[in-house]
Amino acid sequence: MTILVCAPHPDDEVIGMGGTIAKYASEGKRVVLVLFTLGEGSHPWQKKEEIQKTREEEARTVNKIIGIEKTIFLRLRDLFISTEVVEKNTQETFINIIKQEQPEEIFTPAVDDVHADHKAVARFVIDSAKKIGYKQPIWMYTVWNPIHVTNRDQPQLIVDITDTLSKKWEAIQAYKSQKLSTYQLIPTVVLRGLIHGYQNNTRFAEVFVKAP
Repeated sequence: MTILVCAPHPDDEVIGMGGTIAKYASEGKRVVLVLFTLGEGSHPWQKKEEIQKTREEEARTVNKIIGIEKTIFLRLRDLFISTEVVEKNTQETFINIIKQEQPEEIFTPAVDDVHADHKAVARFVIDSAKKIGYKQPIWMYTVWNPIHVTNRDQPQLIVDITDTLSKKWEAIQAYKSQKLSTYQLIPTVVLRGLIHGYQNNTRFAEVFVKAP
């Protein structure tokens, strides 16, 4: 079983669903990650090539920690995803990835995430999948929102991550260049995991909403 995870920047996949990725990998599922950018916008005072190299190396380290088998780097410009996916014919590339990997589930950021790049990736992934008549589930994870703001009545996927929470924290810490932003999010990530766990009779959980 192949799972396709789509992330706008290196670290979004871990913050949003690192526990689920680690759990799926431990169950023998093949996880493929598509990174749309290398997140060079996070350090505008550094040379673009330097931060891109750093974040790519961090992403490859994280792959080993949580069990991602393969990462596909699209290398779009950070903060310009909504225009880059059009200008660079990215949809054709992405559709070919779906056809080649044949995932049984696709994960994407939530359409209601407050970050513009996250929204852009969500719309792009959903539209691309619809264009080729993809019939398998597309699940949305949240990064910046404490909870999903919309689509609360949509079907949900609930994953108990109690046993893989430590892998999630280890992976978050491996993104050393992102300490400023990830540490801001840790209270939200912990609270979200606890609430979802309590609601579903477990200690920690990650919850995904089915894309419209």
